[in-house]
Amino acid sequence: YCSEYIRAMETAACMRMEHASFVTDLLLREMDSGYLKGLPNPSQEIRHFEKMNYEKARFWVRKGGGGESYADLCMRLRVFLHNLSENATGLKVLIVCHGHVIRAFRALLEDVQSDGYDELLAWQIPNCHVCWYTRRGLQGRVHSKPTKVIQIDMVDPENAERLDTSSVSVERKIRRRQLDSDDLLARAQAVPQLLNTSDCVREERVCLLYTSPSPRDS
Repeated sequence: YCSEYIRAMETAACMRMEHASFVTDLLLREMDSGYLKGLPNPSQEIRHFEKMNYEKARFWVRKGGGGESYADLCMRLRVFLHNLSENATGLKVLIVCHGHVIRAFRALLEDVQSDGYDELLAWQIPNCHVCWYTRRGLQGRVHSKPTKVIQIDMVDPENAERLDTSSVSVERKIRRRQLDSDDLLARAQAVPQLLNTSDCVREERVCLLYTSPSPRDS
């Protein structure tokens, strides 16, 4: 599968894979950044977003510059994954796509939760990066979700004069967290409260103080 954006189709073609049969899919297009489109990396979009006094993690769910949010992107990638489960079950699948799309795929396939968004947004993806997901575990058992990911990066990918295929790979087991009540409470308490009960009570008292009738009015 391949995004319909020109740079993705060009990359797929230059791979020169024998007997390859690609299907282009509009669902794999890069995230629409609105009027911020064209900035070289998401950090510039985040800096623009932070000027609006939002925390970086909220960048995941809010639209930047009138375009899509990462949450929007994840929704359409869920549709793609659903189509993939119907049409490519048991097959090896290659997807040629874009940086924001790779981040969103990681969030979906690895069940990244909100406290991991900052790290995911800060991830600088090198050219020609490969994320290889597999559902096959020990003794060949096939799971319903990916159990590990192998990340492969070329050595010195920016050097156009290099013709070798030297690369570095890192294998990582995917661990999906399940939260109990204490975990949920700890995450909630880790976020500074902007408004709580004591604030409401104090504001109500101030309001009563200013609106109480004076002796002259009685």
